[in-house]
Amino acid sequence: MADVQPFRGLRYNPEVAGDLSAAITPPYDIISHQEQALYFTKSPYNVIRLEFGAEQPGDSASNNKYSRAAARLKAWIKDGALLREKSPAFYLVESRFTHDDSVKSRWCLVARVRLEELDGGSVRPHEVTMKKPLQDRLQLLEACRASFSPVMGIFRDGGKDSPISAAFFARSFKALESSSCAPSLPPEALFASPPAMAFSF
Repeated sequence: MADVQPFRGLRYNPEVAGDLSAAITPPYDIISHQEQALYFTKSPYNVIRLEFGAEQPGDSASNNKYSRAAARLKAWIKDGALLREKSPAFYLVESRFTHDDSVKSRWCLVARVRLEELDGGSVRPHEVTMKKPLQDRLQLLEACRASFSPVMGIFRDGGKDSPISAAFFARSFKALESSSCAPSLPPEALFASPPAMAFSF
C-alpha cells in the first residue's frame, strides 16, 4: 500500500499576493514562450516566476533561472505572500471544466507520497519521461527544495459512499441526493485559470 501522508504546505496569502486567478498557470510543459511572457505580466506573484522562469543572457552555474526561483521563493515567504501551514494537512481541490457541452468536476487530493522502487512498489510510472525535462525539474527541485508542480496520480474511489471518499469528505462535504458532492463549508479560495477552468480549494 502506498504511504500517503499530510504535509505542511505553502499557500498563497491573498492579502499580499492578491487575486489567485492572476497567480496561477497551467502546467509548465504546455506553456509556450509567448504565454510564459504573458504570465510574467499577470502578477508579481505569478507562480511562473518559480515554475518556469525566464532564461537570461549571462546565466551561469551560480546565477540562473533555478537560483532566481530559489531566491524569489525565500522572498515571498519572508514578505508573507506565501504562508507555511501550521499543521500537516491534506488539501482538497475541485476543478470544474466544460467537456462535451457539460460541466465536469474533478476532485484532487494533494498529499505527499513516499518514493518507492519502480519494481514491486505500490506507485507505478504512467509515462516515459524525456531526459531534458527530467533534468530541468530536478535542478529546480534541488535549488528550491520545493515542488511547484505536483505529480498527478489517479485512483478508483468507488463513488461517494466508498471508505476513501468518506475519509476525506466526511468532515467538510456532505453527500447530496444525487451522485455528486457539494461543499458543506465554504471553500477557502475560489479562482479561475485558462483554458476555462474554475477551482475551489
